[in-house]
Amino acid sequence: MSVAIVTGSAGLIGSETARFLHDKGLDVIGIDNNMREVFFGRDGSTTWKSDELKRTLLRYRHREMDIRTQEEVFALFRDYGRDISLVVHCAAQPSHDWAAREPLTDFWP
Repeated sequence: MSVAIVTGSAGLIGSETARFLHDKGLDVIGIDNNMREVFFGRDGSTTWKSDELKRTLLRYRHREMDIRTQEEVFALFRDYGRDISLVVHCAAQPSHDWAAREPLTDFWP
């Protein structure tokens, strides 16, 4: 089994990356914590996209987790170990205005 980990998998770039890698034959572990909903409210939620990926990609597994939480990331790497062949980091701050007002959100959960 060859595993690709995609952070920010429910976002625009992350979801397309997950789909691309899945279509290339990799098992995909998508990581996303739906911070868009925190920033923009219910209308900004990306849950619909992670649900779509789970429903349409047979080898996609979703992890609702925060990449800023070191122990959760370490646990993921322990779970998949040497099967991990690729990590694509697509998680990003979706609001420059929010980051300017509250910069610590980007660094601590």
